[in-house]
Amino acid sequence: MAMRSACCHMHGSPTFARGFTLLEVMIVVAIVAILAAIALPNYSEYVKRGKIIEATSALGDVRTRYEQYFLDNRTYLGGCAVIKPAVAPRHRNRQACRGHGSHLCLHDRPE
Repeated sequence: MAMRSACCHMHGSPTFARGFTLLEVMIVVAIVAILAAIALPNYSEYVKRGKIIEATSALGDVRTRYEQYFLDNRTYLGGCAVIKPAVAPRHRNRQACRGHGSHLCLHDRPE
């Protein structure tokens, strides 16, 4: 904290104004900006790794449920209707349909 020039009030005793200079505030803002520039990419990478782990765990759970369905029914057909998704779908305006042969298609639903 920098000391400013002395001021004399009515009593004649000097008092000092205290505070931060503009240069000190600018240095602190620059340091915070540098730390944020380092921290934000690391944080986004951490979040991405967490989502990948969550997705692989959910896929393993779905695989287990499909195998249990196959052991119970001796077929995979109809398993999609019975087994609920592990993660909520993000595209709510799409629907799956059976294409030619064994292909599945995604179509946009009319609104």
